[in-house]
Amino acid sequence: MNFYPRHIGDYHTKAGRCTLLQHGAFSVLMDKIYNTETFPTLEQAIEITWAQSDEEIEAVKFVLNRFFLEKDGIYFQKRIIDEIVDFRMKSLNHSYPGKISSAKTDKEKALFRAEYDAFKLAEKAIRKRMREHLFDKNELSIESASECKEATIVEYLATTVEKTATTVEINLTHVNQPITNNQEPRTSNHKKALKAFSGESNSEQHGANNQGKG
Repeated sequence: MNFYPRHIGDYHTKAGRCTLLQHGAFSVLMDKIYNTETFPTLEQAIEITWAQSDEEIEAVKFVLNRFFLEKDGIYFQKRIIDEIVDFRMKSLNHSYPGKISSAKTDKEKALFRAEYDAFKLAEKAIRKRMREHLFDKNELSIESASECKEATIVEYLATTVEKTATTVEINLTHVNQPITNNQEPRTSNHKKALKAFSGESNSEQHGANNQGKG
């Protein structure tokens, strides 16, 4: 990240009583964490801030102990985790219009639209998975974010389809039947999104439908 929102009011509410050294340590640490998207150990934090005197090292320790959460020797901060996840989510979200507009076939466009719909449906679950990944692995690259997105979408849609089939079995049975003898069976939007995101081709779906009619 080359940019992050600095909420002045929130910062001064939590850290307004810090000394000048502590403010300096906090600001340098935030810049480095956002830029690398990883969180430091105490030794790394001292190196990042170039703390040399006892007073400077104590300022770094104070900031870490007061405003960060230590896990396995690494100091995390919830607000920064949320901002990094938000950055990754925006990046993934903004990639879809380009994918859809540059698709070479109607089939590709339909698949990207279905994936985008699934992404919006599972947004909260994707954010949760990304936060857990960052807190566990201390990294959230674009590749890791994409893996979190894909795994969550498949799980979310599969669960949604299963719940829908269980709770409204009669309705699902109805919508899966052809309206007339000349029409294809209809499926729920969740089922369509799951099939599209899982990579099932239109030809496979059509073949399955024809086999069912025979």
